[in-house]
Amino acid sequence: MRITIRDGGPDDLPAILGMLDSRVEWLVSQGRTGQWGTKPLSQSPKTVESIGRYMAEGSRAGVSLLRVDCYAGDDGKLVRYYESNGFTRTEAFTVGESQWPGQLLARRV
Repeated sequence: MRITIRDGGPDDLPAILGMLDSRVEWLVSQGRTGQWGTKPLSQSPKTVESIGRYMAEGSRAGVSLLRVDCYAGDDGKLVRYYESNGFTRTEAFTVGESQWPGQLLARRV
């Protein structure tokens, strides 16, 4: 699967939440609950508000560098997926007491 980058907006919020929820479901089916837990992200008011804000404000920013962060644990497949779509690793990090492993990546757009 290839990533297609395009301008988005508030009308895309249901699609974005649907994609996130389907990824949570898939991760749970794989026994990989360490990344996003087990509940659909669309059930988190904080997540819905945050994504809605990004959708309303982010496309007007004139962005030329796209940065993503992702779960870097388990087998590292997610990091390699982003790399196969033109992203480059920039910095590794951990979160909280659980030492949740993450990776920052960047791609010029």
